[in-house]
Amino acid sequence: MVLLAGLVLAGATVVVVAGSTAINEAQDGTSYSTAEQSMQSLDAEIQETLANDGGQSFDLPPIENGNWKRVDDGAVTLTLEGSGGSSDSVSTDLGAIVYEQGERTLAYQNGAIFERTGEGTAVTSEPQIGYRTRNDEPTLNIPVVQLLGTGNGVDGRVRFEQQPATDLLESIDRSKFASIGAGEPINPIRPGMEVTLTIESQYYEGWGAVLESRLSAPISYDHTNEQVSFTLQGPSPATSVSTSITAVGGVLPVTNTISTDSYDSANGPYSAPGGSNGDVWTRGSLDPSSAVTIRGDVRAEEGVEQITNTLEVYGTTALGDNPSGTTVFAGGSPVFRDTFSTKDTFETAGSSVTFQGDVIVDNDVVLFDGSVIEDPGPDEADMYVDGDAEIGSGAVIEGDLYVRGDLEFSDNTGGGAKPYVKGDVITTDQNIEGNPSEVVVDGTVQQPSTIPSSSMEDPLETDVPADLTERNPSEVNSDFQTFSNPGDRDNTAATYISGNELICGGLSQCYKNAGPNPQLWSNDDTNTIRLEAGDYYLNAIDLGNTNLELDTSNGPIRIFVRDYVSVIGSSTISVPSAENDVEIYVDGQSTSSGGHAFYMTGSSKFTTTGDQASLMSVYVNPSKSMELNSDASFTGLLHGGSSSGADTKVTNDVDMYGSMIGDVTEVSSNFEIHYDEALSSRSYVTSVSGSDRILYLQMKNRAVSVDG
Repeated sequence: MVLLAGLVLAGATVVVVAGSTAINEAQDGTSYSTAEQSMQSLDAEIQETLANDGGQSFDLPPIENGNWKRVDDGAVTLTLEGSGGSSDSVSTDLGAIVYEQGERTLAYQNGAIFERTGEGTAVTSEPQIGYRTRNDEPTLNIPVVQLLGTGNGVDGRVRFEQQPATDLLESIDRSKFASIGAGEPINPIRPGMEVTLTIESQYYEGWGAVLESRLSAPISYDHTNEQVSFTLQGPSPATSVSTSITAVGGVLPVTNTISTDSYDSANGPYSAPGGSNGDVWTRGSLDPSSAVTIRGDVRAEEGVEQITNTLEVYGTTALGDNPSGTTVFAGGSPVFRDTFSTKDTFETAGSSVTFQGDVIVDNDVVLFDGSVIEDPGPDEADMYVDGDAEIGSGAVIEGDLYVRGDLEFSDNTGGGAKPYVKGDVITTDQNIEGNPSEVVVDGTVQQPSTIPSSSMEDPLETDVPADLTERNPSEVNSDFQTFSNPGDRDNTAATYISGNELICGGLSQCYKNAGPNPQLWSNDDTNTIRLEAGDYYLNAIDLGNTNLELDTSNGPIRIFVRDYVSVIGSSTISVPSAENDVEIYVDGQSTSSGGHAFYMTGSSKFTTTGDQASLMSVYVNPSKSMELNSDASFTGLLHGGSSSGADTKVTNDVDMYGSMIGDVTEVSSNFEIHYDEALSSRSYVTSVSGSDRILYLQMKNRAVSVDG
């Protein structure tokens, strides 16, 4: 899959497919040189014809031992594929003007000049193909020029006339795509779509050489049909928020009474105990300790640092391979209430772990002892080891044990309880280590030479998606530029904004009205300021013991904050209406007194009616930082970026209702996060980053008749 790297193809760079030396050595005849010069002039005449109405005449010089002709060769096919298998393809012929002299051919086709011999094809003049990624809006520009004619022979004076052309983009059948309405433009390319361009030509190898030299993704060749093609991906499909915490950085430490659970605000506000969809994902490793309860799934691309004290996971646990070593349980009595999977080496020594589902180890088990694999339901829970395994004292496996490697049973504690397998033991080890008296197996012991994949369980998926519901950064930057212009924002219509400032001077100094003589709140006032539907640009939101009400009853609210959001004391930012939502974008050009782009402390709150997290989204510049502490409470989506991610700390009695995404570097001390399942039904636009993306396709289709 493909994208070019900022270009306008012009000039005379030679890209040789094969036999370039032989071709260059053959270009020493006067006649052939004259033909080459004529081809360059012919291109200029055609471009001038296309730039002006009417026609142009051009003299092709007679050349001894050679002849000119127009041929019906070449076609371009545009294929658009949507999600769900929908697709449509449209094509147009190209045509070519060629000069032939013996075994050598010069060909002008779609703005390019090719030279072909029996030994290969070379590009002597490149077509005007362009690609740019400015403002993170990947745009591919491929002009299409048709050369039309009724006869093959062209000689002497040639007449070019501009003719109506087939518009490939307009020819796409919109009715085949649910995301494109009747009469709507194809651009921008919709999320989840693919764009494929195929060029069929005798000179397809030359076209391939051009594309390979300018594009960063693979080019496909069909030598039988003389075709070359490439595919570009549109924006990745719109996604929903599916986790309580998604950490995009390194180690995710969760310690000292942390809990996640879920609720569905479509059915009402949160009430305890919550549901079991409070998932925690991290691109790095998880480092849990001291009373951590996750009512949901765990997914960690780099496994765990170690598991100590009390950890309870209600959903599945999927751990990747930790670069620093083994998945170690170092004390305590962790409980995993569903399938546990790790790609790392695995050891439970020193812990009493309860697994209430299958255990899948895609590596070696250094030691499994003192722990239980059981299933409280009617199904048995098995252990699958794709490596060597030592099963030690006190180990209980109430299902079957599968080991694709060496197996040892041991009384590693000396006089401890014997390992116990209630089901069968199936291992490829033909010489199981350990005294038979040191293990109890209720089932059979089977020692096949191989264990087929159909009998094993694959490890669970650990990857965290690259795109996590954020808007295209270029769109956000463009909005910041737009709304920094006073004429393009709604600041002047707002009672509580003066210039780019909320009329609030810090702590309890928030004014009741704008104007030359603003009045301070009195002790009888509610200390509440309001914004209604609109787009606003503010230097900062800095609230102390002040309430900001965002009234969306007449439309959505978007606030673009140049510097920071700081909400402290008893301040509250609220969304009292469920009619529309609020989006706040924080650039962090300068930071709050706490040094953060987003900061909450001291009983401050973000609230929405009915705990509906989908009504509030806060997006923070990924290069900045966020912190919530000391009894703060946040309802909504708090998004610090899906690639690098804003450094995020949550400490000391914080409650969240919704979801948090960022480089989460600290989660500690009585933190509760309640994932709102209603976020999973809301689509968010993802970015178009990547070398194979396209947002805009520009294909200017033109035609020229050739008569000579």
